[in-house]
Amino acid sequence: MRLSGLSDVLRNIDREMTRQPQAVQTACEVVERLIENEARTRHPWTTRNSHLANSIFAGTEATGDKTSIILSAGMPYAVFLELGMERGWRKYKQDYQWLRLAVNKMIPVLRRALKHHLGGGS
Repeated sequence: MRLSGLSDVLRNIDREMTRQPQAVQTACEVVERLIENEARTRHPWTTRNSHLANSIFAGTEATGDKTSIILSAGMPYAVFLELGMERGWRKYKQDYQWLRLAVNKMIPVLRRALKHHLGGGS
């Protein structure tokens, strides 16, 4: 007995398995620009120069079945602001985190983008 339409079903499954990683990559690339802009423009300190803001970079990296959005700041002192430390590892009186806040703010945007690009609506 031959199942009618089985080859179409298998072809559609194969097409969907190819499309999904591309859709996830596209959604992440859209959101990476938003996260980078959020981190560059919204921070809790007074900017004396634009070195730190200009060093912020977001990118998308796909490895196997895992896709990551990477957000980094390239200035050597960025880690001290993000982690709230000064030399000697004492806490600053004020919380200067901004990369984590930018990522947290964009999580709902990423969810909507994934839903949209994977065909789950807008």
